[in-house]
Amino acid sequence: PIAAFFLTAKEWVDPLVRLVPADDSDQVKDIFFGGTAWLVSCVTNKSATKPPRVLEAAAEVLRPRGVRVARVHCWHPIETKKGKRTLAQRFGFREKPPVVMATNGKTPPSFLAATGLNAEALAAKVLAAVIPDAELPKASIRDGKRSPSRRVDPVGKRPETMEENLENEQEEGVEVVQEEEDINLDEA
Repeated sequence: PIAAFFLTAKEWVDPLVRLVPADDSDQVKDIFFGGTAWLVSCVTNKSATKPPRVLEAAAEVLRPRGVRVARVHCWHPIETKKGKRTLAQRFGFREKPPVVMATNGKTPPSFLAATGLNAEALAAKVLAAVIPDAELPKASIRDGKRSPSRRVDPVGKRPETMEENLENEQEEGVEVVQEEEDINLDEA
């Protein structure tokens, strides 16, 4: 019973997914300019309820890496240096959900196509956006999982053409990996 109380109190003081009140310009300023990495999911008054499970699961993956998660009222005017305006006006994005972005707390946010992603894929996209390349292991991100690059370089005589190279690799039984096409899941 006591341990449950402390866990509940900790979650209340420092929730896994923070819901920022619509008029709290200080918290918004801290998220976007405070020097800490954040995953931001934009909400409206209607959608500012319990966070989706995928967002909570992504928060569990991101917190140990120093990335926090917040749900922010992006279309509610707040006080800025240039007067009252919405985050959509401030950062130049669309006026309706869904909008998901990642910020390192120092530079303008990166917008993420997050519709339909699982928690691991969302977390991988966020980490790629907020952590400089030098700090990430040299790997490719596919379906949210970090895996060593699957590129295979043949050793020996250099082929005359790219087609000859592909033919040689297929004859030798080397797996040829085609790059995946990026698809924006937020667009209809």
